[in-house]
Amino acid sequence: MKKLILPLVLLSAALLQACSQPSGEAPGAASASAAKPESALANTEERLSYGIAYNLGQGMATENFPVDVDAFMVGLADALEGKEARLTREELTAEMQSYQAQVVAQKQTAETAYLAEQGARDGVVTTKSGLLYEVVTEGEGGKPTSTDTVSVHYRGTLPDGTEFDSSYARGEPAQFRLDQVIPGWTEALQLMAPGAKYNLIVPSELAYGAAGAPPSIRPYSTLLFEVELLEVLPEEEDAAEEPEAAAESAAEPAAEG
Repeated sequence: MKKLILPLVLLSAALLQACSQPSGEAPGAASASAAKPESALANTEERLSYGIAYNLGQGMATENFPVDVDAFMVGLADALEGKEARLTREELTAEMQSYQAQVVAQKQTAETAYLAEQGARDGVVTTKSGLLYEVVTEGEGGKPTSTDTVSVHYRGTLPDGTEFDSSYARGEPAQFRLDQVIPGWTEALQLMAPGAKYNLIVPSELAYGAAGAPPSIRPYSTLLFEVELLEVLPEEEDAAEEPEAAAESAAEPAAEG
């Protein structure tokens, strides 16, 4: 049991040493030497233990999950040694719910501020649902209904510019029924005629909401799209192909378009 815990203890010590490193010392060098002490990672058990801990730590860092390394190591050691938990299930659930509520509140506040800022820009229209759109090019002809199948080119990004999906990158337009994608797309495309190109800012509640679309789209994410409506397809030409993210969330009411 102690051998299994050893690499994790060493990882904890390395993290703590990196955090307490004097400002005059090069942090990169200190982290590198502490992360792989001579006595660690000498066998399969230690390397496997280190890898599990490292992957778990990466996930926590990616999600900005607050971790007290000392408390984390105590909890891990207690569980591995079969000791009774120091928190009841009710206490742990309460803490997790409280943390989740704080995160949701912070994300909603940030999203509200971002949408207000974007909605104040010249040329941006905000609909009753909260969808924001900007006309780049207007089209001509009849507009699709919610049960029509359309052919579109699009690019989806996060507010920080990270691209998560693009029909342009795949080299072919996407085809789908408007009632099979996220609400923001269903609404926006009914405002467009063939040939139109709009920039969309889709609030999280009109996109993936609390579920998100891992790994690219986190819960409560505002999504940005460049959308070009190529044509409204005749009923007999309806195609089954959907945008990549839409297909991944076909079972969800907020499927990505």
